[in-house]
Amino acid sequence: MHWVPLTSPHPGSFRLSVSHVCMPMERLQILLQPEQAARLREAARAQGVPVTELVRQAIDQAIPHPGEPARRASLARFEALSVVAAGPDPESLEAQLDDRADKLLPPG
Repeated sequence: MHWVPLTSPHPGSFRLSVSHVCMPMERLQILLQPEQAARLREAARAQGVPVTELVRQAIDQAIPHPGEPARRASLARFEALSVVAAGPDPESLEAQLDDRADKLLPPG
């Protein structure tokens, strides 16, 4: 998980991005022509992702999940909410909370 800056119209705002989620996986063996395998490895290297992740992304683009249009529509509605933008970046917020706790709690 990591914090990702939001794009406009909410400059300076962040949201939590979960990029690595544990999901059940199924092993699948495929045969590629050498030129296809070379293109796949090069594209994965250029994007900084494992070949397996690039294959999963290609499958999702070529054969979308039946619920994908509804998920994308929901995500677009969520990202359009103005309340998502309020607040400082996570590091500043943590420092503010630490300062406040130091003032309110007895030393010890």
